[in-house]
This record gives sequence, C-alpha cells and structure tokens, in this order.
Amino acid sequence: MNNSPATRAALARFLRPTSLALIGASATPGSLGAGVLANLKRFEFPGQIHLINPNRPEIDGQPCLKSAWDLPQGVDCAVIAVPQAFVLDAVKACAARGVGGAVIFGAGFAESGEAGKALQEKIAQIAADAGMGPFGQGFGHLH
Repeated sequence: MNNSPATRAALARFLRPTSLALIGASATPGSLGAGVLANLKRFEFPGQIHLINPNRPEIDGQPCLKSAWDLPQGVDCAVIAVPQAFVLDAVKACAARGVGGAVIFGAGFAESGEAGKALQEKIAQIAADAGMGPFGQGFGHLH
C-alpha cells in the first residue's frame, strides 16, 4: 500500500472518523442498523452521526435524513447497512457527497455469482473514482 501522507490521512479519516453516516439506521431491535447505532452509543462515538432512514423522521430523538443524497458534504465514513438492491445508490450518493470511505454490510455480491461480482466491481470503481479511502479496488477483490 502507498505510504504517502495523503494515503495516511485518508486512512486516518476512515479509521478515526469525526463524522459518520449510518445508512439503514433502524430502531427495530435485532436489526443491523439498530445494532450499529447501539454500539456507536455504547462506545460513546464522539463525532457527529447522520442517520439515514427513508421511513422515519427520527430514531431515539435524533433526526433521520431520507437519503444519503441528503448528507452534508464531507462526512468521514459511511456504514451502509441496507439490502443489496440499495447499496449501489448509497455508494453513488456517498461518492457525490464526498464521503471519505464506507463499510458495507451485505451479501449478494461476488460470492453469489457473476451478476453479484459485476455489481461489486461497479461499486468498487465508483468508490475508487471518488477517492473514497486509500483502498482503491480492494473491495472489488474481496470474496
């Protein structure tokens, strides 16, 4: 991996974010979005959290945005916890809004066959083109 100052800064932004988007935030006990949010609270994430849920105006008193397209510019990291059918749009929105990097919790990508592999590669290319983290095409090669 490139060890330039820019790469180190991108990695620090991703691993130690000061702002985070939770795409797929949920109040439903047992759901992935609720679990991530509970852990952020439990471990006292010190930064700003932007909740994304198109069906709820708020979760636990915190307002929800309808879409990742509504994020402010420059959020450090996004956690994408939505069904596979919605991941591509979420990554496109993150790229357009200048999100520094993303963690995708999902299935139905390369492990599911050629169509899933093609989608995974498209997502990886969008992220790489947007400079989302120092990882380049890394996502496209995960299995």
